Amino acid sequence: MPTLDIIAHAQPPSHHILLAVVRAGRGRIVVGEYEFRAGSWEPNGAPVLTNWVDVLENLPDGHWLCGEIERDVRAQLEGREWVCTPSQALRRAACLAELARMRLSAGHAADAATLEPVYMQAPLGA
Repeated sequence: MPTLDIIAHAQPPSHHILLAVVRAGRGRIVVGEYEFRAGSWEPNGAPVLTNWVDVLENLPDGHWLCGEIERDVRAQLEGREWVCTPSQALRRAACLAELARMRLSAGHAADAATLEPVYMQAPLGA
């Protein structure tokens, strides 16, 4: 279950495009774009490995930002209504469980023996 999906699932329904963010280390972030369709947040394409400078310079109007927003970035975005609150940014086990149940019910179950992590780039030494 992608972490970005869990973060997106915790957000209220909206007509805005949602950008879910997780830290990737070394000043990098992973950003996934989501759209609310058929009662849930659905990804629009693959997540992107980037940084805050690029995201903030290219953030289109009408996009809502959520997830692991660093303190200094949150300060730059202070007062903007399209930024999630800190409590909405948390990864919640309940969201993970609910998404897993929804995907299992929809027939999107995987064989547990074939599960593997999803990396934005190959781990060192791989």
